[in-house]
Amino acid sequence: MAVETILKSNVFSLKTKEFYKASLNRKNRRAYERSMRHILRWQDEPIKHLVEGLHEYDMDHIFALGSIAQDIATYNPHLSAEINFPAMQRMIIVHDAAEIITGDVPAVGVYRDSREGRRKKRAESLITRLMVNKYVRKEQRQAVLEAYYRYENVKHVLQSDQPVTDKEALLTNFIDKVHSISRTGVEYVYNSKRHGQLITPELRQRHMGALDKMMSYVPPLLGLLSPEAAVEFRGVVRGELMRLVENGFATEIEASYGEYLLPTVTLAQTDKVALG
Repeated sequence: MAVETILKSNVFSLKTKEFYKASLNRKNRRAYERSMRHILRWQDEPIKHLVEGLHEYDMDHIFALGSIAQDIATYNPHLSAEINFPAMQRMIIVHDAAEIITGDVPAVGVYRDSREGRRKKRAESLITRLMVNKYVRKEQRQAVLEAYYRYENVKHVLQSDQPVTDKEALLTNFIDKVHSISRTGVEYVYNSKRHGQLITPELRQRHMGALDKMMSYVPPLLGLLSPEAAVEFRGVVRGELMRLVENGFATEIEASYGEYLLPTVTLAQTDKVALG
């Protein structure tokens, strides 16, 4: 079919208002991506000299989170059916936007707990809102801000007595910490097998404290999932914990989270055992 015919048909009309519009126009999108490519992660860590050849930027982090989410959705059909993964992608894209102004504030390490690090974290919400109101298309600002506040608010709800009901925000926060703790963090920065005694007991304890944050999202999410999806998610959690075990943190993981290291079984297998 000729292009002219398509444009004149009812299938696709230039006069309609149903075109897809990205949240950012082309100029602002390129500026956002360029800025995120220049925010170097881990640069304020005291052991940064151990990270040979590692140059990870915020754009790498966003891409990694998107890939982790896609893998979870692809290989876990029950989770994919119960969780809105497109909504998660929007949270992933916007969750570190404020670091264009503040710079990277790592999920683990000395800088995160410093006075300056805490001050920057407190400012992130205001900075994000100002940036969204200035650069995002007017008709999409509310949706982008809603994604950001969903991601942030679940952290505060977990610290209160209120029930947590946002599955997408819980899983997004979980995989955000996964990338920093059981992926890049343990493979390159806090790798006790690679760096030996340079990873002091204090540093090991700090990394395990960050792991506690990652794992804090697990029980609430399990409580919101069906039995089938919960089995799949336990498999995801076990896989991430095994990365830590394989890189020198076996003792700590077995002591604190040994229950999650048990091989996951299908409901059919569980029923067979029960009927046995």
